[in-house]
Amino acid sequence: MSRSLFVDNLDEILIVYQTQISFFIAVIGGFLNLFHFAVLTRPALRTFTIYFFMTIIAICDFFRLFLVIVTALPSFYYTYQQSILPSECIPPYSYFTVSMELGFSILSKISGKLVVWIVVAMSILRLIAIKCPLSPRVQKTIETKHGIRLIYFICITLIPFAYLEIQYNNVRVFQTLTLPQNCEKVSKITKCKEYIIVPAKYDYYILSCIEGYLFRVIPSFMTTFATVWLIHQLKKMRRSASTRSSANSDSNERFTKLVVLFNVIFLLSTAPTEIILVFEYVYEGYDSLISIITKFQFICDILPLLNGLIHFLSCFFMSSHYRKAVTKMIGCRKKQNNTNTITM
Repeated sequence: MSRSLFVDNLDEILIVYQTQISFFIAVIGGFLNLFHFAVLTRPALRTFTIYFFMTIIAICDFFRLFLVIVTALPSFYYTYQQSILPSECIPPYSYFTVSMELGFSILSKISGKLVVWIVVAMSILRLIAIKCPLSPRVQKTIETKHGIRLIYFICITLIPFAYLEIQYNNVRVFQTLTLPQNCEKVSKITKCKEYIIVPAKYDYYILSCIEGYLFRVIPSFMTTFATVWLIHQLKKMRRSASTRSSANSDSNERFTKLVVLFNVIFLLSTAPTEIILVFEYVYEGYDSLISIITKFQFICDILPLLNGLIHFLSCFFMSSHYRKAVTKMIGCRKKQNNTNTITM
């Protein structure tokens, strides 16, 4: 009995800390992504496909961070209610709140799937650009107007999965609660409904397997292969740097390093989730072991949020074009402020 109470308390503690840590990361990452987006949309960067892909990733990161902030607010309000009201007088979440959390969760999953295949597409395009540098078709993919077609294809492919994700979960009434009489002094609500999210009656086992392969196994394998191959090509670039023009060689090397870094960040943020899923499949039936493993799930939920912080720093330290765009944007603001002070 004491062990079960300890596990329950541990679950509650982890949920509270996960909400607080996620909210803190989301606030900082949200501001960084806004600045990151402003830099990537500068005229000097938005003509390249790789920076256009990073712009879409920044939008998805900001969107997911914003959803974390919005969904954390009801939890903070519930904590505030616990500090001023008896626990039995606190009504459950309303239908609007539960539906909002469900909708935001679905949107966050869809944006996460979009980011997965954008990272894969960015790796493949970089791989092809190094393998066939003189091909006219490959050179066209460097420009945004040609690379945007790949984004359209990925978005169209995600539409069926987004529709099924929406159809899979529904908000239903779990029970009707009657608050105690002593709650009439602090709340006008005497009866309220408790809502829960329940899956649909359809069997989505095959769909979940397809999603697992399409958005976990295959992207992880392709990204790992592309990362290893690009690292090998980087070593070749360094060896043959003396036989090539320094400007072209340095530009290719920087772009390749940036893509490799994005791939490594992606693999590190998804690897813990993959490991937990493998453990759950291998040790199915061992409830005590599964319960211990799932305690680390909150780490897997936090790691993707850190990408919103790391992507900005990765671009700043790995791309000279990005740093020039940042200094130019800040420099323009300084000049404007100086001219305003003079005219005054």
